Amino acid sequence: VTKHGDDIDTYLMNWSKFAALSISLSSKIQIIDMKVSPSVGFQTMKIVGPNGPIRVIGTRNCPSTSIFGLKMDTWELVSNRKAVFVWDLDGRDFLRQGTDSGMELRVASYCNLFCHKPSANINIKVQAA
Repeated sequence: VTKHGDDIDTYLMNWSKFAALSISLSSKIQIIDMKVSPSVGFQTMKIVGPNGPIRVIGTRNCPSTSIFGLKMDTWELVSNRKAVFVWDLDGRDFLRQGTDSGMELRVASYCNLFCHKPSANINIKVQAA
């Protein structure tokens, strides 16, 4: 990746790999609170890479056989409408629940995650935990 002039700024990995890395590095890491829009936050590790700090994020959606190295500014969520919109084909925003005294709101999304520069990212294959 660095041959092409790019630097990875984030690693995504399975929770078991994240925990193993955290234990093996013990005092050599920093835990940081990462805030993203809209008002969602989670803790990440920050490790020192060859060209600066790298965030390491543990996620349950990552397969245990892969670690993904990403350059986050090469990724974009694109949509032909708003990213999330109210599904109101009948003109009503809210629906009554048929078996309860509540209201229901349905939302939909037609979007794709798009990478502008795939060569700036890497998929590292590892043994399953």
